Amino acid sequence: DGAKYYGPYTDVGALRETLNLLRRIFPLRTCKQKSVDGLKRPCLNFHISRCLAPCAGNVEQEQYLKMLKNVCMFLEGRQEVVLKELEGEMARAAENLDFEKAAQIRDKLKELKEQMLKVGVKLT
Repeated sequence: DGAKYYGPYTDVGALRETLNLLRRIFPLRTCKQKSVDGLKRPCLNFHISRCLAPCAGNVEQEQYLKMLKNVCMFLEGRQEVVLKELEGEMARAAENLDFEKAAQIRDKLKELKEQMLKVGVKLT
């Protein structure tokens, strides 16, 4: 069917915690809107920074797909790649003097690393 499936997971609590973390770090679209074409304004999740509002055209397709790729890599166990990419993004934001964005990415990195340690993933 073309879908990607991850699992099996033995600790449902850790899985839910990880998914909640991923939703905070990577603001994916979670609304139940069937059609994404022609929406004039984004849903509430966009306004509370939990979605990038691809349904309203507020994010470029390439940027959104890159974020989805990072989520997939994280779930596939390639967390180090995701961490390095986020660190690079943080460095670019700092170079562009966008310190607020750099601080947000720093906080996301810290949260990801804490979760990884909590579920037993060793950091190098």
